[in-house]
Amino acid sequence: MQLLDLPTEILGDIFHHVGSPHFFSDASRLLVCKQWFQLARLECSQNLYISLKSLRRLVSFPDVDSIQGNLQTLDLSLSGFEHWLDVELDENGCRVRSIKGINLSERSLFETDDKILQCHGQDRVDLKTWTDELNDTLLRLATIVRNSRSVCTLRIYATRRWGWSRSQISSLTPHLSAATLSTFLSTSKLTTLDLDTAHIDFKMGDCHLCLFVARHLNTLRHLRLRIQRLCVDALTPASRTGKLELETMLVNISHRPYSKSSNALWEKLIQQGQLLAEQMASPKMARILRKAPPHFRGIQAYDVLARESMSLGFGDAWDAEGKPFDTAAIIRNWRGVKRMPLSTAHSGT
Repeated sequence: MQLLDLPTEILGDIFHHVGSPHFFSDASRLLVCKQWFQLARLECSQNLYISLKSLRRLVSFPDVDSIQGNLQTLDLSLSGFEHWLDVELDENGCRVRSIKGINLSERSLFETDDKILQCHGQDRVDLKTWTDELNDTLLRLATIVRNSRSVCTLRIYATRRWGWSRSQISSLTPHLSAATLSTFLSTSKLTTLDLDTAHIDFKMGDCHLCLFVARHLNTLRHLRLRIQRLCVDALTPASRTGKLELETMLVNISHRPYSKSSNALWEKLIQQGQLLAEQMASPKMARILRKAPPHFRGIQAYDVLARESMSLGFGDAWDAEGKPFDTAAIIRNWRGVKRMPLSTAHSGT
């Protein structure tokens, strides 16, 4: 029996096991035959893995709204302005020609000011045009996600513009606006939410994203969160009867430097995390992560369930198995430090 002679249900399971990234990586794999294309198209429309480079091609597809009824998983990865050459501007903007033999990681190749990024010998690209166009494209995708009743997994990862100072970044509109992000979060019945946009500092006065996150706590099973201007509202579910289905909760504020304000937020998140854990029916993991205090290396992760801290490396996964956070031992081994004006609250010792 040949592969395509199998029942449609079995073929669907096979294509689901292969996964949509297999087809996104090489579009020619969709063109085996019409039956193959229909099965692969269904799988691709259910689980979307979108980069900045593929975003424009997706929303420009004439039948893009058709994915609304099938979409189950959206994995969106957005780089900052460092990949501006991957975005083709429209006819009204400045068209960027391809550059051969140039290493984009070399910052010296670019001249930057508050509004213009210029590549030597190439056309100028207006940052505002690029940002506005990208936000319009993202908003169209967000509207599709919001109107879909089948989306259950949402992952959004966004990095800052590379090579720009904080003052330059703050003077520009983020390439993922708070309004667009709130539209993504306006969908219903999410079971998995992975939101990592800590490198984008939304403007004061923008919509409060923590409230949009909290709306999903009654249906979520997995929460992974790192955003700017995070507060305890994100871990405060609406009143309900019965236990929450939430199983894993990972909240990270390691992007914030250690300070009195970040330490106060850390304490509040731990308190609210403990209250939230008490409402979870079958908790498996609940952690609050932050950058370790001065003279400590790595990340301090507080286990809300065990009520103790552990130490993780900067490159470790948020749910990695850590080492005991032994404050006293580290202080003893730290040579040349006579005083350690650190709070040992929630240190696990």
